[in-house]
Amino acid sequence: MEKASPTKVYWEFVRNRETPYYRWIQIIGENMEGFQKTGQKYIVINPRSLVKEIEKKEPHKKLTHRNLSLALRATLSNSKLKEGWGKDFFTSGITNGGVIYHVKVSSAIPVLKSI
Repeated sequence: MEKASPTKVYWEFVRNRETPYYRWIQIIGENMEGFQKTGQKYIVINPRSLVKEIEKKEPHKKLTHRNLSLALRATLSNSKLKEGWGKDFFTSGITNGGVIYHVKVSSAIPVLKSI
């Protein structure tokens, strides 16, 4: 039996609108709409700091930077967004081993709303 990758599992959670994963992606999309009004092209998402913001709106025992990062990665990877420098999104690493997502606001908002 083949083991499913974490991103496939989290994509199923988001796609099937399971809480809390789907709600976290909704909150990220709502935040992006605010950035779009300011004219920013890319939004930088650090899951470690975003957990604190989301926790204020949607406290949940499953909310960790790891779970949030997997849900976001799964959503971006399984959508129509193209990954790579100068495209719709790309990732960069930080010294403590974490990942930061750079997402093109104009491309991501329609995708996140359509889920």
